[in-house]
Amino acid sequence: MNNFAESLRAQAAEQARAWDVPSLSICVVQDGKTLLCDGIGMRDNASRPADAQTLYQIASCTKAFTATAAAVLATEGKLDFDTPVIEYLPAFRLNDRYATENLTLRDFLSHRSGLPRHEYAWYGTGFSREQLLKNLKDLPLSAPIRYRFQYSNFNYLIAGAVIEAVSGEKFEDFLKEKLLRPLGMERSETYLEAMRTVIDACEVPVATGERFINPMEFDSLMTTTAVRYIRPDMCVAGGLTAGRKIAAEAEQRGVYIIPHNPLGPVSTAACLQLDAVIPNFEIQEYPMANGVCRLDKEMKEPFQVENGYIKVPDGPGLGIELIDDIDKAFPFQGAYGGINLHEDGSVVDR
Repeated sequence: MNNFAESLRAQAAEQARAWDVPSLSICVVQDGKTLLCDGIGMRDNASRPADAQTLYQIASCTKAFTATAAAVLATEGKLDFDTPVIEYLPAFRLNDRYATENLTLRDFLSHRSGLPRHEYAWYGTGFSREQLLKNLKDLPLSAPIRYRFQYSNFNYLIAGAVIEAVSGEKFEDFLKEKLLRPLGMERSETYLEAMRTVIDACEVPVATGERFINPMEFDSLMTTTAVRYIRPDMCVAGGLTAGRKIAAEAEQRGVYIIPHNPLGPVSTAACLQLDAVIPNFEIQEYPMANGVCRLDKEMKEPFQVENGYIKVPDGPGLGIELIDDIDKAFPFQGAYGGINLHEDGSVVDR
């Protein structure tokens, strides 16, 4: 077993280095016995090694916990996977009457409800779970029920509501009581508010928000006091007007701005214009190669970079002028589908 553990640990460490992952935790359980439980790498890139107790955000891997929580209720005889959900949630309504009356928990957990992603109907809206459930009646299905697999976070919102209705507890409390605490996961937490726990356990300042699409999302994040830096992207968060609002809200909470840059000339110019007018600007990323800004070929006048600083352009609009016929010089190449590496071997985030 020792040879296996060391071999597995070495392989994991090698992959972490290849993918530029600062740290990870690894666990092997066989027949109810823990054979290996350890951390690899540094959780702060400097002095604090990862261990078996290091916290990570696991995104949609949480769906496995939701499905397991439902299975616990089924095992206790309180829930049936093949009973229409409307019998557990009498007020439940979808945009389709037949789907409303016939879809079961098994359908939702299997992503075969006919609901598409409808991401902008929930992401960044600030709606409560109760309001999102009410809004389902206005969201059209894009396929007949049980016709095909269609991933949708709404499916698991519904599953969580069923768990609450049957158990009589808040979803978070039920999850802790039936899964997390019995498994000894004392430090694991649920939902955004628990980011505070992550911050308390890590000396590295947390910066996030580059995928947020409006000021409300940033407000929800900062309300938890879970971050020291936020990263609005001018291309997706609502432009300069929204950027100013986000920065003003952040200033009141002592949060600093590190604008996320998709690394194009227009996005870089937009970031610089925001940086120049907010008091809580911290640092700006921009694309460099061998000491030269990599956007020079796309602009009539390149950005001026000296000693690590980039000058705010002062021309009309965002301050820059793109080359003539830029659409012909740099035609659209289609969706990104590969892996790009920096000069040091780390992965480019696209």
